Amino acid sequence: MWLDLRYALRTLRAAPGFAAAAILTLAIGIGANTVMFSIVDTLLVRPFPYLHPERLVFVWTRMRSGPDRVMNSLPDFLDWRSRYQGFDDMGAWIPTTFDFRGGDYPERIQGQRATAGFFSTLGAQPELGRSFLPEEERAGGDRAILISDRFWRARFHADPHAAGSTVSLSRNAKAYEKYTIAGVLPASLQAAFPKYGDIWGAIALDGEEAHQRGMGGFNVVARLKAGVSMAQAQAALSTIEAGLATEYPATNRNKGGVELIGLHENLTGYARLELMGLMGAVGFVLLIVCLNVANLALARGANRRRELAIRAAIGAGRARLVRQLLTESVVLALAGGAAGAVLAAWGIRLARTLIPAFMPRTDQVTLDGRVLLFTAAISMLTGIACGLMPALQCSRADLQTAMQLGGEWSTPEGGALRNLLVIAEVALGLVLLTGAGLMLNSFVRLLHVDTGFDARDLLAMQTHLPSETYRRKSAEERWAVIERILTGIKEVPGVRYAAISDFRPLGNTMNSIIRKTESPGTMLPSTRETVSGDYFAAMGTRLLRGRLFSTRDTAAAPPVIVVNETAARRYWTGEEPIGHQVIVGRGKDERVCTVVGVVADVRRKSLDHPADPAFYVPQAQDPSLILDIVIRARPSMPLMEIAGAARKQIAAVDFSLATGEVTTMQAVISERLSKPRFLAVLLVVFGAIALLLTLTGVYGVMAYLVRTRAHEIGIRMALGARRWDVLAMILGRGAVLISVGLLLGIAGAVAATRVLASVLYEVKPGDPLTFCIVVSVLALVALAATYIPARRATKVDPLSALRYE
Repeated sequence: MWLDLRYALRTLRAAPGFAAAAILTLAIGIGANTVMFSIVDTLLVRPFPYLHPERLVFVWTRMRSGPDRVMNSLPDFLDWRSRYQGFDDMGAWIPTTFDFRGGDYPERIQGQRATAGFFSTLGAQPELGRSFLPEEERAGGDRAILISDRFWRARFHADPHAAGSTVSLSRNAKAYEKYTIAGVLPASLQAAFPKYGDIWGAIALDGEEAHQRGMGGFNVVARLKAGVSMAQAQAALSTIEAGLATEYPATNRNKGGVELIGLHENLTGYARLELMGLMGAVGFVLLIVCLNVANLALARGANRRRELAIRAAIGAGRARLVRQLLTESVVLALAGGAAGAVLAAWGIRLARTLIPAFMPRTDQVTLDGRVLLFTAAISMLTGIACGLMPALQCSRADLQTAMQLGGEWSTPEGGALRNLLVIAEVALGLVLLTGAGLMLNSFVRLLHVDTGFDARDLLAMQTHLPSETYRRKSAEERWAVIERILTGIKEVPGVRYAAISDFRPLGNTMNSIIRKTESPGTMLPSTRETVSGDYFAAMGTRLLRGRLFSTRDTAAAPPVIVVNETAARRYWTGEEPIGHQVIVGRGKDERVCTVVGVVADVRRKSLDHPADPAFYVPQAQDPSLILDIVIRARPSMPLMEIAGAARKQIAAVDFSLATGEVTTMQAVISERLSKPRFLAVLLVVFGAIALLLTLTGVYGVMAYLVRTRAHEIGIRMALGARRWDVLAMILGRGAVLISVGLLLGIAGAVAATRVLASVLYEVKPGDPLTFCIVVSVLALVALAATYIPARRATKVDPLSALRYE
């Protein structure tokens, strides 16, 4: 083996052009696979850093009607925990918000409330301080909090004495109280739950929620005892749930059992299909690389027939020749792998900027020892895969033929095999390019979706009017506070408009009970939003007909309402909705509102979800406690400076009003596009690589064909063949190979692109326009790669060919 290695290095050094082309090709393919493996390994394969993570399960409630599964109620959780002994521990948690006083203005912090069992179930102990105590799970005693490692470093500057200190917090917009920081959670918890917030409070297990079986929203995680399977635990909990349905029919009869999902699957399952699809796509890239390098090796092996034949004549068996050729191929692949690792280090840094932020552990995607081991293994396998066929082909040496023909003008060997490799390259390249074309088409359509608002220079932030203080106030008193907030924000330099709604576009929505006065028994499924007068101007939403809200639309004035275009079209088909009346709310909150205007549709749920019917009510007539503030800045103004000044203006009105995270609407749209952008960019990169490799593969085979048939071409031209005849002969040969490859590729693409159906927007997997464009581009590129050597063939000198003869 040492002799083979030395000889392989010497022969590769003697052919630097071949070695460089092969190493570069291999580096691209192996590097791309290394990047994707690093992403998939971190997000889907590696276990989460908890104690025996394979025994951790999420518990969901199955429903007989409505959604397949929902989150759980706290009483159900307590019954499961007390009645089933197949778990070592169980924990529950629910999202909440905390208003934090710690600077010039209070801030709203996303957080959770959890049982003490949540952390012990995961085996995640605080890195500083302690977890919750049993007495802190009782009403009145839940004044301890745990903070995330990120929050500890950002707000407490990693102070080791932070545990035990007190902070002033308001939970869910209630009165501010003193809370004790019991401990600091490990950074690994934040990595696993990136959207779960920075402050964790204790759930009072004897509070009101413990008796509200109809209220869901609680997540539940459990640790299976050793020897207990997930199926056994699911069956046992479903039996308990059936008993609860008998005991509490009013709240539990629609519950159809319990479903258990493994921790890893629950946290990463939503991305599994897309990531495995990308892994398959990059595997196609590596296949094309193998085919390309195999073609290079076949061409080089044909030129070494005399050498191999002489070695066979003096005693080298076929196995010995195959081993030598495979050694050369593996050496090339290892060199390509080393270069690929360098490319992957850069590619991983780029990929981390594209991975959607909601995916867990994105910051841990790196080029570590585990990934490098994969790179080494795939390099060895690639070396064997792309070298085996050429080695078997070239080791069939015929000494007499090799000595007679030898040299530059030999007839081509392995032509059928090279043709098959080119056909396979074209077919695989078409499959990849079609997937890339479909994703690119879908992403471009998403980019051009009419959101119904102008996101440029638009800021968004949220605050709440504390319910304990403001719910008892009249509508006029609440509106007076909101007006003061808006007036203060409008005084900030650079602010053009400031407005308030209770739900931000591309955020949450609320279904509402709305009926026509003509048919009060008929519900109009829709969303309802309460907005201030300048809201539509601030958002840049167009008025289509009628008027918008004005200062005349006060609580004392007749109730009015504005509808969107979808509501007008769906509920007043063929009629003009302006002037019609609708009933909003029920009971004491019921009001009859007159439609005064129609505005353009706004995408509320997501970019790929069409606008639902929407009704807008003026804040002055029904002021809400939830205030989503939108600020339209003048062009080129510093948005974050405006946001800071706006926060101070809000605090100046009432220092108890905490503002949540400030963002721009362009950032919100960018976040919504992060997943399709990630898929589109990677598939386009893989498709571009496939196109480049297909081009070089076709060019290499046709160039070799021309070189090995130069003698024949010279004789043909000496006998009267015109240059056009030679050009047509070579182009025709290439066109046949390309056509067969395209036909096979179309069939493969039709089957393979079906997996993209769930992530495409307004594009079908079999979109004929995309297929036509991709086939045309690949055909033109492949024919261009054929034309260059074909043109060279027309310049063969017949005298040189005959002189050699």
